[in-house]
Amino acid sequence: MRKEQGSPNLAPTVQKLAQNKLQSIDKVIVVDGSANPDGTNVIRLGNRGVFSFELVTKTGTHDNHSGSFGNIMANPVTLLLNYLSKIYDAQTGKVKLPHFYDGVVSPTDQEKIWIEKLPFDKTQIIDQAGIKQLSMDKETYYQKLMFEPTFNIFSIKSGYMGPGVKTSIPHVASLKVDCRLVGTQSIPVIEKDLLTVFKKEIATGNLTVNVLGKLPPEKTETTPEQIDWIYQAIKKATGKAYIEPVMPGSVPNYVWKDILKVPVFTIPYANSDEHNHDIDENLTIRNFYNGIRISYELLNQ
Repeated sequence: MRKEQGSPNLAPTVQKLAQNKLQSIDKVIVVDGSANPDGTNVIRLGNRGVFSFELVTKTGTHDNHSGSFGNIMANPVTLLLNYLSKIYDAQTGKVKLPHFYDGVVSPTDQEKIWIEKLPFDKTQIIDQAGIKQLSMDKETYYQKLMFEPTFNIFSIKSGYMGPGVKTSIPHVASLKVDCRLVGTQSIPVIEKDLLTVFKKEIATGNLTVNVLGKLPPEKTETTPEQIDWIYQAIKKATGKAYIEPVMPGSVPNYVWKDILKVPVFTIPYANSDEHNHDIDENLTIRNFYNGIRISYELLNQ
């Protein structure tokens, strides 16, 4: 099964049903993601998008012994790193594509107020994520999670992967990247820039660029009354609630907004330490029942 495809069948299905079975819909509630690290359930008013791609270099038909062809056969890993440097600066963490940051916006005054009410426990975050350190303040933490795009290399493959040494020159190397997008960043524009930068390498067959996934970001347009209605339902069900301007992850909420023209609200039911995408992904009994309680309060109103 392929993961993270962006629900390719959702949009055409919603489009097909928009004028009949879905014509009376006035709002959409999406249950996805996890609660705040302190255990509090939240309402989210948008989400980051994602654009993922793969770069592949190939310098031969098979691997060769480095004693026989070292300095003769080009190493695809070296070439791949050189190609990567054309679109990403590892020192600054900045993407070099010309229009990548077009559409990135800062939080509004209201969004800053919501963020200020969110908890920030460095020790808890470090323990949950298993990271070595967290060298930033609360404002920077949420700014980076909700309002800044990413450039994440999530896979690198080449050559011998076993124990010990194998003195061979690999003939193929690849890396995969996912970019979390924010605001009104445009996937078609970013994709065009990517292919333009590597136009020569692609034409000569030195590089292959494979686009793996496209999911635009979404920001909910709604009224304070609708936000408060859902906020109060969560609070009544669980005793407490937060409002988060943006979901750091990616879901296809743009489908409901663009096709049905209705506001979309995301309410995560899972626990924050769910280890999503890991081998021990889980849902606690407490969060399971809280989800039922929230659903009841939403329907009951």
